Amino acid sequence: MEVQKESCHICGEPAVSKSLIEGAKVPVCNGCRGYGRELESVSPEGVRLTQLATGGTRLPEFSVKPGYGEVVRRAREKEGYTRELLAKKLFINEGELSKIESEKLVPGELVARKLERALSITLLEQAGEQARASQAPRSPGGGVVLGEVADVS
Repeated sequence: MEVQKESCHICGEPAVSKSLIEGAKVPVCNGCRGYGRELESVSPEGVRLTQLATGGTRLPEFSVKPGYGEVVRRAREKEGYTRELLAKKLFINEGELSKIESEKLVPGELVARKLERALSITLLEQAGEQARASQAPRSPGGGVVLGEVADVS
């Protein structure tokens, strides 16, 4: 059985990994890996290895909680910020903040973290799959085993 190679979504070359670019997980080649945060490497045998970050742990994936727009708007008003003032404080534009509050735009992890710090709120939660994996039985030594980080395609 021949493994079909994915192509880079940026330039079309053969993909060697997946990266998080503008909130989307996309296959990328060696030349385009720097445009985002690398999530997975693909070995020649077709085994996907989730990139191990510092400390040998999996990079957690996050999702924005439902109703995030109302949470942001209420917290902003409670703190006495105008949209313009909060946007300047967070180094984002006012239109982006307005779209987040009306839930026409889901904030990326970076903007969501800025909002959480500035307004003392919680917007991000671990994705369901990651939460379940953290409850799964671990190896006897407590470390990471290959089965926890490899996905054989």
